[in-house]
Amino acid sequence: MNAALALLAVIGCASSPNEIEGGGDSNIEVSFEDISVAPGEEKYTCQSVNLNNDEPLYVNIVTSDSGSGWHHSNWFYAPEDKFAGPDGSWKCADRGFDAVSAGIAGGPIFAQSTQSTGEAQVLPSNTAIRIPARHQIIGTVHMFNASDEPVSSAMKLTLGTIQRDEETKVVEPIVLTHTALALPKNKTSQFTMNCLATDQIGGTFDWPIHYVLPHYHQLGTSLSVRAIGGARDGEEIFSIEGAVGEPHGKTLTPPFQNLGMEGFSVSCNYLSPGNSSVGYGPGASDEMCVFFAFSEAPFSLAGDVFSGPGTITESDATYESRTSSCDRLIAL
Repeated sequence: MNAALALLAVIGCASSPNEIEGGGDSNIEVSFEDISVAPGEEKYTCQSVNLNNDEPLYVNIVTSDSGSGWHHSNWFYAPEDKFAGPDGSWKCADRGFDAVSAGIAGGPIFAQSTQSTGEAQVLPSNTAIRIPARHQIIGTVHMFNASDEPVSSAMKLTLGTIQRDEETKVVEPIVLTHTALALPKNKTSQFTMNCLATDQIGGTFDWPIHYVLPHYHQLGTSLSVRAIGGARDGEEIFSIEGAVGEPHGKTLTPPFQNLGMEGFSVSCNYLSPGNSSVGYGPGASDEMCVFFAFSEAPFSLAGDVFSGPGTITESDATYESRTSSCDRLIAL
């Protein structure tokens, strides 16, 4: 972060099991209460804490620190009266919470890589996510204890903030999801979704992309994203190989910008050694294919595939490839 930038002071505290503490001149530490998980148990819950911020916050860095048992989690900011209730852990359905509602009311602030216990989401200096005044942080949490002993652990998010000036660039999220996965039995496979944005945004996607994060589970082996159209048509924006358990997010230096770009092509690859097909879902035995990013576009972009696994483009005894177009793409 540019040392010349003035940094926001720490803001108040929440009187609850979840606390906000000053972690330094530029930091706001948001600590959530412990979650206990029995051996072999999977648990889904929401957690929240009010920020008590009377002024907007401009978040440049988010770091996470969690203990064992955290399979994955997604964190949002939303008005403090939108999903009203005490800070702490609660059933998401009790307050009508879902990712779509949170995205419309506020937006995503951080996504945890699968089974990663600590990572940093870093934007370039003087680039930030804007959290309006009087907002809260809400997380959708999936816990899974694969051990023979009970575990109890908590998540802490540290928000590194900057003071906005005339040069500050505010970023918005991109989230593209393949929800119709059907991994074939005992094969390697690839699922590609092509999402064209021009109809939704009334032109081409010309804005810089600063940070990217892939998301898949234990059967995932890699994810890549390529540009569709424009001067850099077919060029790779981002790719990663490797199993879960490590941070997979990346700051793009320099940011990726493609004048005339029409959309995104996202490919997720898997190795499924079992004798049954595996579909999309949040559980440890399910799979996911998600591309998450922040760009300088003046809107958020969300798309998904839900109508089916796609058209087979290649298949033999050991490999299968399928391709789909986004069934839905929304610019907000």
